[in-house]
Amino acid sequence: MKNTKLHRYNLSHEYCVDEIKEILKLNSQFYSTISIRCVAIKEEKEPSVWRNALCVIKAFPKEIVAKKFNSRIYDNICLLEDWLGPGDLIDFITEFKNGIIKIADIDVNIENPDLRQVQYLHESYWPEPFPGYLYSAYGGGQRINVPNDPLLNHKNPFYPNPDSAIASWCEISDYQGPSDSRMGIVSIFLPECRAYFEKLVYMPGEKKLSIKIAHREKDLDIFLKGAYKSPYGYQELSYEVKSYTISIPINENVAENLEQFEIYLLDGNNNILDFHKESQFSIKERIRIFRIPIKTEKKDDIIDKAIQIGESNTLEFKPFIKIGDNKINEIIETIIAFANTNGGKIIIGINKYVVPVGIENDLGKEAKRHNKSYKDFLEEYIGYIRKEISDKLNKLPDYRIEKRAFSDHDFLVIDISAGSQKPYANIQTKDIFIRKGSNNVKPDPDTELPKLIPGKEDLLRW
Repeated sequence: MKNTKLHRYNLSHEYCVDEIKEILKLNSQFYSTISIRCVAIKEEKEPSVWRNALCVIKAFPKEIVAKKFNSRIYDNICLLEDWLGPGDLIDFITEFKNGIIKIADIDVNIENPDLRQVQYLHESYWPEPFPGYLYSAYGGGQRINVPNDPLLNHKNPFYPNPDSAIASWCEISDYQGPSDSRMGIVSIFLPECRAYFEKLVYMPGEKKLSIKIAHREKDLDIFLKGAYKSPYGYQELSYEVKSYTISIPINENVAENLEQFEIYLLDGNNNILDFHKESQFSIKERIRIFRIPIKTEKKDDIIDKAIQIGESNTLEFKPFIKIGDNKINEIIETIIAFANTNGGKIIIGINKYVVPVGIENDLGKEAKRHNKSYKDFLEEYIGYIRKEISDKLNKLPDYRIEKRAFSDHDFLVIDISAGSQKPYANIQTKDIFIRKGSNNVKPDPDTELPKLIPGKEDLLRW
């Protein structure tokens, strides 16, 4: 196995299977079980045929307790679950290569069975810090006729539509609906449990980056490779890991002005075990370690600290959204998620690259177009947001909207309190959201939705 890239394309199915065999061999002592979650759709013209809408296979590290559920059968959709021992995965892969797999005693047609790519991910599937390999076919958003009716069965949980069922059952928070490129594919996630970054913290007072490594295989040779770039130059990082903790000296002036930082854990065969990457404008999956360099005499602690931390379970960034733009629904969704969870702040005026661009340019153009002053149109814009919140939420949580100034730019901060009348929902779409990390997701009907209804733990309501 030669895993020296974070994303590899155009692989053959046989090559992927050989790599999976090696990963299983290297990590078999750390795995407990393997889950199969599949959403199957009944073929409209052939009612006896079930087609795969999405199938996710995960190996569970022994530290993680696998939650097991019974399969859920509805009229036109089946939510199927099955379990394998780590030694049975290769036989299962060989089976679906033939185009049909049996899951929970139902034959499911797999139209795209060839594994063709692998991504190396960090912390994408577990609350614990396990990186891992995600093998999948090329989906291409296969055309699958998914009915849009609610999923109703008195024995099973209620789902308002198949999209919510797919996202919940397969535990995919960023599922995009019928156009999602993963439609129709099988994906396999295998965590790398031998060694990984357990903690990465920059300590400005001590002028060092402290790294804690979980090194679980004593005979494994581990090496740390990386580099960082700042206005003061380029610095390579290279260590042979002999201890669970490593301290890397980095001057505070350098740390506050880093333009790019990336670091990798490698084994003796140069395979990536774990990684962390960040720059001024983006970060790869982990929380940011270093500050973003912003030179300004104006200070606003809310904006300044938010940019340093990045989006989280209580923080979301948005660029300016014009009045009437459907993207306002993204703000409504986040308000619902914050109100149903622990509260949070939405900052309008920060773009997708985490650059504080402000709202004054866009707002000024709109004010001019409507023949109004900047101040008057700002009040109108805030009123528009308030009306959208009032019109679309079933109940109003405590919130406030205020203008903030930072780095010579104007921002709007919507501060939402954790709600006292949960669940909060979009009254027009009936959608409920909660906050997980930096994503808004629909609550699991079995475990999360009942917690939003005080005193009615056994009642599932949408």
